[in-house]
Amino acid sequence: MNKTKDNLVIVLVKKPTIENTKTRIAKDTSKNFAKILAEASISDLLNNIGNSNYFDIIISTDTFDDLSWFEKNYNVNGFSVNNEKKINKGMVINKSFKTAVNEYKYKKIILIPMDLPFVNVNDLISVFSRLENNNFVLGPEMNGGIYLIGMVDSQAKKNVFKNIRWSTKNSFNDLISNIGRNNCYVLQLNNDINTFQDILNHKDMIKMSCPKLYDLLCRNGYYLSDKKKYINFDDLDICIPAVSAIIERKYKNSYQILIQTRHKPSVDPEYSGLLEIPSGIINKYESASTAIVREVFEETGLKVVTKNDKTTYRNNKKDVIINNEPFLYSQQIKGGRSYINLSFLCKLKSDDKKNKLLENIHETRNLHWITIVELKKLLKKPNQFFPIIIPTLIKYLNSKNVI
Repeated sequence: MNKTKDNLVIVLVKKPTIENTKTRIAKDTSKNFAKILAEASISDLLNNIGNSNYFDIIISTDTFDDLSWFEKNYNVNGFSVNNEKKINKGMVINKSFKTAVNEYKYKKIILIPMDLPFVNVNDLISVFSRLENNNFVLGPEMNGGIYLIGMVDSQAKKNVFKNIRWSTKNSFNDLISNIGRNNCYVLQLNNDINTFQDILNHKDMIKMSCPKLYDLLCRNGYYLSDKKKYINFDDLDICIPAVSAIIERKYKNSYQILIQTRHKPSVDPEYSGLLEIPSGIINKYESASTAIVREVFEETGLKVVTKNDKTTYRNNKKDVIINNEPFLYSQQIKGGRSYINLSFLCKLKSDDKKNKLLENIHETRNLHWITIVELKKLLKKPNQFFPIIIPTLIKYLNSKNVI
């Protein structure tokens, strides 16, 4: 590569493959989606920082094969630091800085990961300016990691990356301990994209500065159109009508019910990850019994009918009133979201051979059947359940003479 400036930005990259994806993102979506997301991220990052007269850009890869792939697909220069044996992250970072100083004679160097697509030229120029009066600049992540390392050339001879517990909550503190606080300027807390929650946290920034990543997320339903804008229920001064379903089926001499893991990080991050039964909001002018059938199908793919649901209708001119008798009425009056929840006992439609579980990855995870004995054991730790449905589960166990 041709050195044109004294300042260098190194982007630490790995070729996106199905086998080499962000584990936590792949778990929340799929390996293929995680791979495509990584490709979009690196495209946006290189586009956002690629037009500067203040610094050069190169990529640092583990292998020549990866380097060749990036040079071909992204038209960037770079070098490979590891071609013979596997080395740890600290050695990769150390060799990247030493190569930049010893071989290319750069004076100030910044290293960032490929999953930081929203960083821009001005952000990096600001870091270089901090290196005028500091030997190091570090960008700490909220989880204890590091999203940016800046260094002046005189420090490259020192092995400051030794004994760092990389990719842990200790990474930043370990590096600060090696460097010394007096030699370092610390940037504001931020995160690169390690989890899908990081993507959701950066949705506004992605929309503004990452066109490829934004387009990918739009196509996969993570941004709502202007016609379907998200309503922040927490800003409404009303109770929110909801329904939930105990889907019951016979199992040996007893019963099983369906439970799932709540996964709504964009609209309800506080309670995502808790166990629940299928639940959802009642639409305008939708009966509660209709709502629960719809919500069960949307979240699980199952077709159900409600049990113990007696309805009567009273017409008065244009008004239609429906009287339901749910299994239980619950209301949250403090903490969390202000729900009024109607729970129903449901059973599967026995005449539908295609009535199989189908996970909705945008709302739920880990759909599975459990016995009422297993449910009793789980309820011994109620904090693992979505709070509003706990009274329903307790009443259900009482009805089966289990508690």
